[in-house]
Amino acid sequence: NVTLSDANTTGLGGAICIQKAGITLKVNNSNFTNNVAQYGSSICDDDYPSTVYVDNCIFDSNDNNGHRKIDQFSGASAIFNWGTLIVNNSVFSNNLKNFVPRGEAGEDLTHAAIWAQGTASIYNSNFTNNKGSYGGAIGSNRNAGNSLLVDNCIFINNTAYDGGAIHISKGTAADIRNSYFENNTVLGIGSPGTNSAAGGAICIND
Repeated sequence: NVTLSDANTTGLGGAICIQKAGITLKVNNSNFTNNVAQYGSSICDDDYPSTVYVDNCIFDSNDNNGHRKIDQFSGASAIFNWGTLIVNNSVFSNNLKNFVPRGEAGEDLTHAAIWAQGTASIYNSNFTNNKGSYGGAIGSNRNAGNSLLVDNCIFINNTAYDGGAIHISKGTAADIRNSYFENNTVLGIGSPGTNSAAGGAICIND
């Protein structure tokens, strides 16, 4: 059991960062709170295909420090995944604080509590009051061969520009099953000058 809180970096992985190929990380019965990074504020698998298992963990009130940088993306206020990610029986809440929508001074361009660029499987987990640009709870990038499985999860009160709960990009093989969505919201402000308001719960984008 581990509690990781108030870790802060201007780079990758506020609490944990993987930067070597072939690593297997198992995190059980742990809490991640108030951690901050540009990518993966709690856990970042940085461009090196590894495997991360998360079971019975809480991710609450983590944040990105890439706020208000229109020309620079940041992503994953909880977990940034490039390799294989398996999440079970976990809670993601209140991640990405002080979100500033586009069209306002200092607008945000930062994505989802979980940002998946590899293979992600998420089971029996709850996502509540998370925010992001594309996908408030979960987002996937445009990488050929991406896959996303969401099974028996609950999504309530998440907010994004598009895909209030989940944003799925071209190239991702997605399977969402046995899950519940309530009161997820899109702000309808995409790239500057557009107003798409796509997918209150789920947006599939090319």
